[in-house]
Amino acid sequence: MVKAVSHGPRAARAIALVDRRGRLSLVYMRPDACFAKVTTELVEGNGTLFTHAAFSSTLEGKLLVALHSYNAVLSTYLVRIGFPDPRQGPDAMAALSVDLAISSLPLTSVGGLMDGQAYDPDSYCLTHLGVIPPSEVEKAEHSRPTLFGIYSSVNRRVNVTDPGFLIGSVIRRWTISSVEQTLHESFEDLDPPSATTAPIFTSRSQRLQDKDEQLITSVSLVDNGQI
Repeated sequence: MVKAVSHGPRAARAIALVDRRGRLSLVYMRPDACFAKVTTELVEGNGTLFTHAAFSSTLEGKLLVALHSYNAVLSTYLVRIGFPDPRQGPDAMAALSVDLAISSLPLTSVGGLMDGQAYDPDSYCLTHLGVIPPSEVEKAEHSRPTLFGIYSSVNRRVNVTDPGFLIGSVIRRWTISSVEQTLHESFEDLDPPSATTAPIFTSRSQRLQDKDEQLITSVSLVDNGQI
């Protein structure tokens, strides 16, 4: 649930982390080589516990945070990090602004790998959560962050006291994109507003095809963004 991110000359080193109650903390190095910490709530305190978190930067300069709750709800948040100007002095703190991107990503039931009498289709649980960051190359083919979750199945039907064992995995994937909200073209005939307003963006997700795999025990990203 921890990922180090470089934020340029204003923060040579920074670490973002999320605790089990959905609180995001950012520990970063100030220009005077001392470390500072700021914390904010991604989720208002409602008692929900989280099992997994993943991070990625976006092309809009924000931090995409994905959270998986104990009750199997997968949600995403966009965090804007405002580092203080060095001229403000060493006591100035960074500011975190959080927006809910997608409250619940679509999930479909995963069937058993074998006959339902031998394997419980509902025994799939999330074991790995990660984000493939967007390409930093201009006009690259893959420009949207891709969230992936690996769900593994446990066979618990050997006997009552058997803790079960992992039998297979399924990779689920979603792309997360920001889309600018625009008015219907009929509004273009109206007089333009006196003041120019900033564009408003909304987040959308697209479910990609699942991949059935043998049991997956570890995951790593290579340089070209592949799993």
